[in-house]
Order: sequence, then structure tokens, then C-alpha cells
Amino acid sequence: GLKYTNTIFTFFDKYKSQMQEHFRVLNQTISNLKESDFSNEQIMTLKNELRLIKESLIETSNRFLTIILESADQFKDVSTITEAIYSTIEYIKAITNKTNLLSINAGIQASKAGFYGKSFSVVAKEIGALSFEISKGTEAIEKMLTDIFAGLVVIENSSFYIHDHCKIISEEVSNITENIDNLINKIETDISSDSKKLSNFKSLEQYNEVMSNILINQNLIVLSIKENIAAMLDVQNNLNAKIEYQNQDVYKIFNNFNNIIKTKDELNDITKKIGSYSSFSHTDIEALSNIINTHRKKSSFTFAPIIALLKKS
Repeated sequence: GLKYTNTIFTFFDKYKSQMQEHFRVLNQTISNLKESDFSNEQIMTLKNELRLIKESLIETSNRFLTIILESADQFKDVSTITEAIYSTIEYIKAITNKTNLLSINAGIQASKAGFYGKSFSVVAKEIGALSFEISKGTEAIEKMLTDIFAGLVVIENSSFYIHDHCKIISEEVSNITENIDNLINKIETDISSDSKKLSNFKSLEQYNEVMSNILINQNLIVLSIKENIAAMLDVQNNLNAKIEYQNQDVYKIFNNFNNIIKTKDELNDITKKIGSYSSFSHTDIEALSNIINTHRKKSSFTFAPIIALLKKS
């Protein structure tokens, strides 16, 4: 029984060690999950920052594109301006040609008039000089207007270029914001999934705490049982010692009674031997014999079971 009890306690000690190791690993896992929960808070912060970045990007790009397009729209009437400039250039050319023609005609008329056309010849020369100056000025103006015209054409083309590129910028901003939205949605989905997992692990943490308390209580119960069994073994050992001591006393009593019986038999023999010449009367001897016989019967009747048990052992 003691060997079986020790085996049970040895098994429980192994079971307790295994459970303690299991709870240690589980506690480490829960600790790691709490750190993961902290990482989730950082991810939530990142998600909010991404949302702010998206909103700031949309606001800034819209404001920038609006300013650019408004500036570009100021040149949408450049074609009308360039047409007016071109007409002006042609008008100046026509004036120059008319002035030259007038100078030539004046010279012809002056030569026809002869002496009377001298004054008219002076005027023709002045008109010729004026025509020359006008021609030079017209060429300069035409060149400047042509340069202006070319610049305005470039501006007009740039206006269309600006519109096209603003459209491309707007599309790219839309793509960026869409990617940010997709990332935010993924983060929210992952966080929702992780929250469910963390909820489950919180339940697991509660389970771990309950099981740890159960193991502690089981250990206390086993220690109490060990103490009770140890006390019972002490009591049993004391009882065994007392029984052994009492058995020794019983053996002594049996030996004493056997000695008494032997002594009684010896007395009977002696009585028989001295019966004929003893100073005791026959009546006294018979009374003594009855006493001895009575004692012998009582002793045999009282200790007969014990004697039989001793003979068997």
C-alpha cells in the first residue's frame, strides 16, 4: 500500500511539472500577444496618419491645380489677340507700300511739271524719305510683332499643355488616394481580425488563470493527503508496535499458565507420593486437589482459543 501511494504521488509530481511548463509557455504566448496588441495600436495610429495624408494630398493638389488652371485660362483668348496682331502687321505693310507708291507718283508728277514742279519735287523727296523711314520702322515693328506673335503662340500651346498635364496630375492623385484607401481598408480588416484573435486569447488568459489556480489547489490537496497518510502511517506503526508488545505480554502470560499447569501436575504427583505418609488428612488432600483441578479447568477454558492460535502460529 505504501509503495502504491508513493507511485501515485510520483505520477502527480510529474503531472504538476508538465502542467507548470504548459502554463509557462502559455503565459509567454499571452505576453507576446499583448505586445502584438501594442503593435496594433501603432498600426491604428499609422492608419489615421494615412487618412490625414490622403486628405492633405487631395486638398493641396486641388488648390494647386485650380491656381494653375486659372492662370492658364487667362491665355485662352490668345488666338484672338494673335489674329489682331497679324492684322496690324498687314495694315502697317499696306501703309508702307502706299507711302512708297505715293513717293514714286510724286516723283513722276514733279518731273512732268518741270520748272513749276520743283516744289512738288521737294515734297516728293520728303515723301520718299518718309516712305523709307516708314519702311524701316514697319520692318522693325513687324519683327517685334512677329516675335510677340510667336511668343503668344507658344503661350497658347503651353496653355493646352498645362491643361493636359493638370489632368494627368489629377488622375495620378486619384490613383494615389485610391491606393491609400485600399491600404486603410486592409489595415482595418487586419485589425478587426486581430481584435477577434485577441479577444479569444483574453479568454485563453482567463482559462490559464483558472487552470493555474486549480493546479495550485490540487497541489495543496495532495500535500494535505500526504500529511494525512504520513500521520496514519505513524498511527499504524505505533499500533503495530503496541500489538507486538502486547503479543509479547500474552506469550509471557501463556508461558506462566503453562508453568502453573506443569507445577500443578508436579504437585499432583507429589501429593500421590506423600498421600500415604503425609500428616495431612485425606480430606485436606482431596480439598487441595479439587482447588487445583478447578483452577486448571478455568485456565484451560479461558485461554483455550489463545493457546490454539499460538499453536497454529
